[in-house]
Amino acid sequence: MKFEKLSVPTAVHTTNRFKALLKAEAKASGVPNIGMWVTPHPTVGKTMAELRKEAEDVFDSIVEALTRGTDSESEEQEAPGERITIAGDDYADVYDKFNKMFMKERWGDGLPLVPPTEEKIQWMLQGTDRSPDDVVSETRPSGRAATIKAVAINAVMAGAVPAYLPVIIAALEAWDACDWGWGSVTTTSPAAPLMVVNGGISKEIDINSKSNATGYGWRANATIGRALELIFNTVGGTIPGYTDMSIMGCSSTITSTVMAENEDVLDDLGWQKYSEMIGFSAGENVVSVVPAYWGFEEIWIKTNTADELLECLIWELGNRGREAIMDWIGGTWLILCPEHAKILANGGWSKERVRRYLANALPNYYRYPKGKLRKIFKDAYPRASQTVMDLPDNALVSGYSVKESDYKIFVVGGPGNESQNWRVGAPYENEFASRKITLPKNWKKVLEASDIMTMLMPKLPW
Repeated sequence: MKFEKLSVPTAVHTTNRFKALLKAEAKASGVPNIGMWVTPHPTVGKTMAELRKEAEDVFDSIVEALTRGTDSESEEQEAPGERITIAGDDYADVYDKFNKMFMKERWGDGLPLVPPTEEKIQWMLQGTDRSPDDVVSETRPSGRAATIKAVAINAVMAGAVPAYLPVIIAALEAWDACDWGWGSVTTTSPAAPLMVVNGGISKEIDINSKSNATGYGWRANATIGRALELIFNTVGGTIPGYTDMSIMGCSSTITSTVMAENEDVLDDLGWQKYSEMIGFSAGENVVSVVPAYWGFEEIWIKTNTADELLECLIWELGNRGREAIMDWIGGTWLILCPEHAKILANGGWSKERVRRYLANALPNYYRYPKGKLRKIFKDAYPRASQTVMDLPDNALVSGYSVKESDYKIFVVGGPGNESQNWRVGAPYENEFASRKITLPKNWKKVLEASDIMTMLMPKLPW
């Protein structure tokens, strides 16, 4: 949530469990003294009489909030950060004390952190030519600025190396441009960034694009995403149960989901990279980021022909059609495994043609009477566009978009015949933001200082 400067008397309702988040967002928006009225959580399941009683109990606070100005109290100033000194018997003792302190302060993700000593910070800053004081993003819900130095500190704590810093900076810039980026870090849904890297840098710093690309085992994938998540926490001010209101959460909020497209396969098939499809040149290093939630669904299809693969693909995606309607999701993010991509390419299909096919087939094959959907999905139905709202009840409507650009296709992974369909949010949430990755002038020295250890991977069978 964001608040603009208010010119009319305003009071905001919240339940007691969401009060801390409301106060943080109001402060970040420049209206720290916004009027609010607080009722007990939850509101669901209560009778009208109970809700009326709760509203009457806070009536005086509503009147008070609406009759005083939002500037009636002085804005609390946040004290500048101070250097932390931790002493101990040896490094292991200091390391243990450092991590216990950060856990107590709710700084971090629960896993051990690398102490960001001044020496380590300067080592990390080799990865950029920008000034340490340059602001990369105004974070939420705190409203604090994430400077280059703050990004470097979190990169150190995440276990990253200087060569990863250009990707982390570009990813944060892209995240800041996502419509629902900062909103997703405080939502009740389980949400985390999904990040795709294109360009030669993925090989230079060993971002995994092959087997287990979205899983464990690669320092670059894990620590680039972890640095971003730590920034949400230490700078953005997310605290589970207070300002991060995810009901159950998900493990991807530890390291995000970071992968590179398998460009060896793309080159072999003559397919474009995702970055090229959205307008970047072939030689550019690009990171694309989007808030993703509810994870992915596995698509297991064993076939040898493109036509059968597409038929099965539409069936698999269509089985989620009712969910698509429920959230009016627009398109889909399809992560094709190399073997599926090769079958399609052998059948004369390009990435663009597959995307065009999905945009035509899904909204036409999976349509439902508007009147029936309104009864089934009463809560989600208001998310539909006004165009849908204006249709008669017997009109057939689909939650899938007819826009080709709403269908993102990436080629990732190793041997096997399983692809993935990632959950897309509401239409205003499903657009990737992409940024060019800017390398420092001394890039070769940065790579040397980072001591990149490339993990060998078996080649695909073709």
